[in-house]
Amino acid sequence: NAIGNITSKAVDGKTFNYYYSAGHKHAVSGITYNGTTYSYTYDTNGNMTYGPDFTNLASIQARTITWNADNMPTHISHSSNISTQLTYGGAGERVKKRVYSDGIVTDTFYIGDHFEVKGGETMKYWIYQLKNPPCPGCWFQ
Repeated sequence: NAIGNITSKAVDGKTFNYYYSAGHKHAVSGITYNGTTYSYTYDTNGNMTYGPDFTNLASIQARTITWNADNMPTHISHSSNISTQLTYGGAGERVKKRVYSDGIVTDTFYIGDHFEVKGGETMKYWIYQLKNPPCPGCWFQ
């Protein structure tokens, strides 16, 4: 449109039409797909608090998002019994993500550029070789 908003988008032959309200002219207020309009809502800071998840077009789910005082998402829930909790460190960096899905809890801990995933009874370790190990070919966990 005249101010640069997307008004229509085609993905894999499927068309999505975008709508905007006068009060929030840059925030999508709704998207129409396959004859159904899906609405979006926002908090006073402009963060999306409710909207559709178009990941699976055969089963479009509602998604709600809760934000903290730093405008970082802390809880995301889907109507398909999936929810995500996010935890941040003192500098605002994400340090933990906990996903609840079909009775299974999966935790992801973010440690610098590396992470460890724990979920159910499965534990995965990411192993890295040191740039200059004390002995050639040594690996540390």
